[in-house]
Amino acid sequence: MKKSNLYTMGIIMALAAALLAGCAPNGAPASEGDAAVIIENPYAPQAGDEALERGIVYLDSVQWDATGGTLTFNGNLPNPCQELRIDISQAGSELAFEVYSVSQADMICAQMLEPFTAVLTLTNLSADAYQIKVNGELIEL
Repeated sequence: MKKSNLYTMGIIMALAAALLAGCAPNGAPASEGDAAVIIENPYAPQAGDEALERGIVYLDSVQWDATGGTLTFNGNLPNPCQELRIDISQAGSELAFEVYSVSQADMICAQMLEPFTAVLTLTNLSADAYQIKVNGELIEL
């Protein structure tokens, strides 16, 4: 094969590898051969959140249901004007959940706790293979 054809094939293969790498899920699986955890998160940060004031949440419990593959967060928002957010990162065998609230800074709101239950579906999670952190604290599933 000609040298120019080998060069062209090398470029094509490098581009294909780069494109395929962009399709890989965020975070690495727990170990070689394990599938990455896929998380359905309806509470993910939204476009425009950077313009909102970030606040706290009061978490009462975090429960893992292995049968249903769900992780349930129960707690309270500081007031009814707050919106719940759960930011998730996956690095190796660690899943980190940051649970917080957002609201408009100048909004007047009744100061009363607003209960919430947030359910996330986690596919491919083996509780034995992953460490789970919620707001920086390791939890047992």
